Amino acid sequence: MESNKHHSLVKKIYEYVSTLGYIENKLIESDTFEVNGNVTRTLEGYIPDLFYSHDKILIIGEAKTDEDFEREHSLLQYKSYFNLIKEKSNMGYKCIFVIAVPWETTKAAIRLCNKLAENISVKIVIINELGVCKEYEKNSIR
Repeated sequence: MESNKHHSLVKKIYEYVSTLGYIENKLIESDTFEVNGNVTRTLEGYIPDLFYSHDKILIIGEAKTDEDFEREHSLLQYKSYFNLIKEKSNMGYKCIFVIAVPWETTKAAIRLCNKLAENISVKIVIINELGVCKEYEKNSIR
């Protein structure tokens, strides 16, 4: 069972993604109580907290509490998600990775995403309890 803190971070991801005007909200897969349905697994078997893939757009959202952020399992999840992002990006998809963490972990999340997104075209969104705190493009093709 996920903690209330984790659930509230997942909700922040869902709220952010659902405001994007270019996606079909009914196709958002998430493990929040508000959204029913299964979430797509990566090839390695990991299940993100939010998944969206439609019309050449891929969005992966992951929420982590302080205690969970740097666990081995979490690091393997991030690598799996960025492997999929790299694959889809190379196929011409617009890719977005959204990570929600407590504000204390924000800078660590930015460092981690920058490292994982090396040579990958992706938009990275960092969210904390207050909402979006940083949003930027990595290696975008113009």
